Amino acid sequence: MRIEELVELLRVRGTRGLAVDIDETLSDSNRHWFDAMFAFARPHGKSRDDIMRDHKFVEDVPEWRTPEARARIHALLHSNEFCTDIPVISGALEGAWRVHLMARIAAYITARPEAVRQGTLQWLKHRGFPEAPIIMRDEDVDLSAHNDGKNGWKARMLSAAYPFILGIVDDNAGLTRALRAVNYAGTLFLYGPQWQPVNASPSVILCPTWNDVSQAIHLRSCAW
Repeated sequence: MRIEELVELLRVRGTRGLAVDIDETLSDSNRHWFDAMFAFARPHGKSRDDIMRDHKFVEDVPEWRTPEARARIHALLHSNEFCTDIPVISGALEGAWRVHLMARIAAYITARPEAVRQGTLQWLKHRGFPEAPIIMRDEDVDLSAHNDGKNGWKARMLSAAYPFILGIVDDNAGLTRALRAVNYAGTLFLYGPQWQPVNASPSVILCPTWNDVSQAIHLRSCAW
């Protein structure tokens, strides 16, 4: 679904709600990636935990910058089968349902490519998450600056959907800068351990756990 179609759907229904990210917010994607690449090419003398401690993403690991490893990463990124096997983050399923019952999950907005829509839909359904449309990244989004391109794209989607999408639950601290750049009027519920210092504000609420997400949305929903 395109963002314009989602906005029109919500407008016609007269409903509002929240968006929820998927990777590292609902699914334990990063560990799944490291598991897959560790099985593909194990760096000499290092355990998976060693590699995850030293590197944030699989793309950062020097041993996985070969043409063969890059090709493997590209193939997994576009693999529906790979998407269906990702574990659920502890507490995410229960937390998502609490959010849905309080404020409605109106959409999942993910920087995954459109090519894995089927696998993503299957994952959400089989894991029992609330049903909602999925907005996925177009292949033409610039990824040369790593997460900056993804965050900029997501911020534009959220800005275009406001006020029908009143906020998002997302784990990426870098999204705060992208949302400020587009003057987003909604709320970012920033889930999980942060990779960089972030100051809480009325528009950015820090939520270390899914219980914190639920409590923050409960308090905020009273004003919506």
